[in-house]
Amino acid sequence: MKGLSNRELDQIDVELKEAICDSLVNTLVARASGMDERGSIVFGTSPRRGIFSGQLLPRFDAAGVEDETSDIRIASLGVDFVVAKDVAGPMRLRPQFSVFVRVIPAWNDLVMGGGTLDLDFKLDANIQREIDLKIRSNRQPALEAAGVASPNWSSMDENARAKVRSQRAEILTEIRRNAYAAHGIQLHGEHEIDQGDSLSPTETGESDTEGDAAQSGEDPPEFPRAPIARLLRDGRAIPAHLIKPAAFPGKWRRLDLELPSLEVDCCDNDSVLATKLTAYNAILR
Repeated sequence: MKGLSNRELDQIDVELKEAICDSLVNTLVARASGMDERGSIVFGTSPRRGIFSGQLLPRFDAAGVEDETSDIRIASLGVDFVVAKDVAGPMRLRPQFSVFVRVIPAWNDLVMGGGTLDLDFKLDANIQREIDLKIRSNRQPALEAAGVASPNWSSMDENARAKVRSQRAEILTEIRRNAYAAHGIQLHGEHEIDQGDSLSPTETGESDTEGDAAQSGEDPPEFPRAPIARLLRDGRAIPAHLIKPAAFPGKWRRLDLELPSLEVDCCDNDSVLATKLTAYNAILR
């Protein structure tokens, strides 16, 4: 229908237009609720956070005391419909549910095997703290020794600023390298610092809020850390005792449940419907 004039669009059958709209809506609902082919396997984040619609969450905990739902999630779903009073005949209702089960990723799911999941290796917290402390304590003295600790940026032209930035970057890179090398971790280039590794506003001295942060007692932004997972993936030798175990990356498989249908007659009275619903609920449990 793209590129058609209004007159040409008017000549298209209304039911065809409705069918196209219906298919688009169903496709969107399937994607948002994780019910399409892409939702059969969820990588990384949990389905609860990665799927935006169609989730049925418990209203209360097992003891029936604490409300487990948040204000932005619907705890239960329902459908209201009306049947003409004098209509008789069977009516079949079949609910559809799926559950997501966490599974262990296969090798080809991981980056090393050509997939998208990465093991998030990190240094032991105490080791990382020592490295951070060494960088923090050596940073300012090294900048002061080179005479670039507090540049007068406003008095410089752009070429001079670029030269000072480059000098400061080299100094800080060398400090990082030495801090990691003290623990047997060799960094060979600035590319081996996590993204966001360019100098922070605090380090460049160009931030208007630097003084405000210091006066308020706030901690300065954390400086970049070496991407341990990437270094290991690239074959870099890092002492094993420095690395804390990495958790399995997330992978969930959707299991579609085959549930029994509920058959009622349109002319069943309330007591008959209640009896059938009680029996059906017992089967579902």
